[in-house]
Amino acid sequence: MAAIWTKFEIEMEKYVAKGTARTHNDFAKKFAKEYSQAIIPIEPKYANGAVLQPVLNAKKKRGILEKHFTKMLDDIADAKRKAVPKDFRTGAIGILKYWTVGIGVLISPFPAPFNALAPLVVGYAAKQEDWDDAIKDADLDTLAKRIGQPLGLKAIKSSVAGDPIIIVPSPLVLFPGILTTLELALYKAFVKSQDHHKFAKNLGKACKDHLLTVSGIYIGFRIPNTQGWPIPIVIIPFNGIS
Repeated sequence: MAAIWTKFEIEMEKYVAKGTARTHNDFAKKFAKEYSQAIIPIEPKYANGAVLQPVLNAKKKRGILEKHFTKMLDDIADAKRKAVPKDFRTGAIGILKYWTVGIGVLISPFPAPFNALAPLVVGYAAKQEDWDDAIKDADLDTLAKRIGQPLGLKAIKSSVAGDPIIIVPSPLVLFPGILTTLELALYKAFVKSQDHHKFAKNLGKACKDHLLTVSGIYIGFRIPNTQGWPIPIVIIPFNGIS
């Protein structure tokens, strides 16, 4: 199973068709609710295959979306001019924050992707050469080129407190998406859609396509004797979420 965008589109179409939103915040709350429900059963696309790893705190973090979409719509209304793509940047930033480690959602580390037994726990002491071998084996340079930024041990050692599981946050999102692409997609949904049905479809497409640009890694204990590797650590990249 992957994120459920069909239900998202149906609910958003019914909502805008009824015209029950009295304020921009009303719409933002509805969007945040439907989005956070749609993305619970996600599948990060690991190098060795996609794995169903549900979002653990989707509802808890929906306030990020509500806040940013309310401000986006308020600002567009206050501008009193024809909207342009950059006017949807605040909403796009909200979605990116929703997937940012330490700010947004936490993805379940179970089930672990192929070759991994379980995620590394906070405080696990690893030899530097084990880290180096695991990083080299994961081909993180390729992932770094894709997202346009260096990947170092700072990201690997990041942790999230106050969430259901206190571990190195695997899966760890290192790149929460492409801002300019998402803001343009939101602009097309809100401005270029010709009716309620197309609006809902285009909004769902914007959200779905954005997740395909999210990238990161899973850091875990390697299954013993997998492929003959003696090291206890494995780092598995993922490119995109469905």
